[in-house]
Amino acid sequence: MICSIHQPNYIPYIGLFHKILLSDIFIFYDNAQYTKGDFHNRNTIKWPNGPILLSLPVSVKMGQAINEVSFTYWSLDKHWKTIEQSYKKSKFYNQFSGQIKSIFDYTGTNLAAYNIRSIKILCELLWISTQLVVLSEMMPSMTSSSSEALADICALYWSDTYISWSWWRWYIDSSIFKKANVALKFQDFHHPTYVQLWGDFIPYMSIIDLIFNEWPESIGILKNSWGILDI
Repeated sequence: MICSIHQPNYIPYIGLFHKILLSDIFIFYDNAQYTKGDFHNRNTIKWPNGPILLSLPVSVKMGQAINEVSFTYWSLDKHWKTIEQSYKKSKFYNQFSGQIKSIFDYTGTNLAAYNIRSIKILCELLWISTQLVVLSEMMPSMTSSSSEALADICALYWSDTYISWSWWRWYIDSSIFKKANVALKFQDFHHPTYVQLWGDFIPYMSIIDLIFNEWPESIGILKNSWGILDI
């Protein structure tokens, strides 16, 4: 079974969905430590004048896990209005605006729970059938860290193969995976170019950009963004 693991991020970019698509099981590492400046509470969409960062205000203390962080949910309405203005002229806006808007119709405050819910909705729109599980429901706290933690999570879910980001290949300890009898692979992601509003193509936008502009070609675009590398 091929496993991938990642923190639940806010309306993620397409590379994360490519990684999910490569996997049999994707694990939301929701009890990982919150990292300031990461994409747990922010992401980018394409505005007529270029990229614009959407950021959720959070209440966080040093050392907190992502699933312990709260956010200001009423900012979601502001984000949706910005998205609406950005994509209302896109080819598939009318078809999917209702489903995308449902992501922003939320009144909870837990950041991890919100991000997990959003990613599940987006996977449904993309016809991604990978099994999605939440780590804290099986393992509320981690006693290991780094490469050892990842190998432990693979063992917990009976996975014999782990897919990591390609740029982690210089930092991850492959010997730990070998000892755990888990094959270590790396995601070989090449950002695709697709139809996009507002001038020249800009990569690394939220997956919402791809859905509004290219659905139903989205899944084919993801599948053709290359695959898996051995170490």
